[in-house]
Amino acid sequence: SSSSELKSSLSTITINSHPTTFVCTLFSDRILLVITQLKTFGSMFTVGESVADGVFSSSSNQITAKCVLGHKEDSGLSETVCARINELLREKVCFTEQKMVVLPPLFVTLGVRKDVQMEELRQIVQEAVECVLKTMNE
Repeated sequence: SSSSELKSSLSTITINSHPTTFVCTLFSDRILLVITQLKTFGSMFTVGESVADGVFSSSSNQITAKCVLGHKEDSGLSETVCARINELLREKVCFTEQKMVVLPPLFVTLGVRKDVQMEELRQIVQEAVECVLKTMNE
């Protein structure tokens, strides 16, 4: 498919006085989500391996995020943020209107300040979910 057919959205909001930019692009086989407070991409994470991972989810089958590029040694919190975005998206997308919707794997780039607060991360997760939902529903 040509790039003109890709759905994409961009928004910047201020979280704890720090401009935070969200870019979401829907590809046929994955969702690219760029989240940055740094004007750079930050580390890159994959959440889920294939479309099949998006079909069924139970608490015993937690999908984890993996750092594929960037600071792997201190990526634990970032991985948790990415996995949480995925979890909330699946809750909102996969079981709406009693029909099964498959959520493609997420590819997330996360660039947040070193001193980012937990409350900011919670807000980033919420905004990221809204950004993806908005793009999917356009």
